Amino acid sequence: MKSIFKGKQIYVGIDIHKKSCDLKVLSSNLSLGNVVKLSPYNGDIIFKYLTKHFPGATYHCVYEAGFSGFWLQRQLTQLGIDCIVVNASDVPTSNKDAVYKNDKIDAIKLSKSLRADQLKGIYIPTKEEELARSLVRQRIKLNQTIKRYKNRIMSHYNFQGLSIDWNEGHMPKYWSRNKIQQLEQDALQRDDLAMVAYLDAIKSLREQELKSLRRIRQLSQRSQYKEVFERLIKIKGVGSITAMIFITELINMGRFKTFDKLQSFVGLIPSQHASSETDNRGHLTKRCNGIVKIALNQCAWSAVRFNSEMSAYYEEQKKRLRKSQFAIIKVMVKLLRKIRYEWHQVEISKV
Repeated sequence: MKSIFKGKQIYVGIDIHKKSCDLKVLSSNLSLGNVVKLSPYNGDIIFKYLTKHFPGATYHCVYEAGFSGFWLQRQLTQLGIDCIVVNASDVPTSNKDAVYKNDKIDAIKLSKSLRADQLKGIYIPTKEEELARSLVRQRIKLNQTIKRYKNRIMSHYNFQGLSIDWNEGHMPKYWSRNKIQQLEQDALQRDDLAMVAYLDAIKSLREQELKSLRRIRQLSQRSQYKEVFERLIKIKGVGSITAMIFITELINMGRFKTFDKLQSFVGLIPSQHASSETDNRGHLTKRCNGIVKIALNQCAWSAVRFNSEMSAYYEEQKKRLRKSQFAIIKVMVKLLRKIRYEWHQVEISKV
C-alpha cells in the first residue's frame, strides 16, 4: 500500500456540515473511491482517514468558507496537511451544477477544481485576530438588535393608536435614559406589560452594548493594535469604533498588494459586463466586506460634515457627477486611501 501512494499528490474536496462532512479524494489522474461521509469530524479524524487509506501521499484539502469558520483549516495545517478555504462563489460551477446540486456533487466539484488549480484560498486570520473581530462584530449586532426593538416599540405604539411625545417633533437616533423611564412609567399606567417587556429588553441590551464598548476600547490599547488605532482616529471622520472595525476586518494591510485590491475587497468598484466593443459598467459590486463598506460610508458622511477639505471635495464631485450618492463614493475612496497610507506608515516603521 505504501509503495502505491508514496510521493503521490492527493486532492481532497470537503463539503462541510454541522455534524458531518463529505470527502471526495482524487489523485493526479484518478478518482479514488466514492464520496465518503465522516460523522462526527475534525482534523484528527480526517487525517487518520487519509493516512489509513492513502499512506505516504502529500495531501491537499479545500472547503468553502461559511458557518464553520477556520478551525478545521488550522487543525489540518497543524497536522501537516495543505488546506485552503475558498469563497463559495469562486468555485467553478456549470448550469447543470446549479440546477442539480447535492452534498456529493459539491465535494466532487471542490476536489476537481483543486486538482485543476482553479481555486485561490482566502486570507486565514489567526485565532487571536478572529476573536478580536468577533468582539467588534458582536457590538455591531447588539446595536442592530437595539434598533429592531426600537422599531417594535414604535410599531406597538402605532398599533395602539398612540404616539411618543418627542420634544423635537421627531424620533431621535439616541433614546436617553430619562426618555426610556418616561415610556416605562406611561406603559405601567396603561397596564401595557408588552411595552414594559420591550423596554426591559432595550435596557438589558444597552448594558451589554456598554460592556462590549469597554472591551473594544481595551482591545484597541493592545500593543498589536494601538499604533494603527491612534493613527486612524486622527483621520477626520474616523471614530474609535470604526477604527477598530477597519483594524479587525482588514487585519493586515500588507495582504493587499495594491490599492485596487483593497478597493475591490471593500466593494468600491463597479460591476462590469464587457463584450467585443461594448463595455457596460453598473452599480458597485455586491461582492465585498459589507461591514467595512458600511463603516466607511458612515465615516465619509462624517468627514463631509466636519472636515472642510472633504466637504469641498464632496461638493466638487457632486457638481461633476450630478448625484450625491456618486459623490460620496468618491469621498469613500479618498478616505480609504488615507486609511491605507496611515496604516502603511505604521508597518514601515516596524520594519
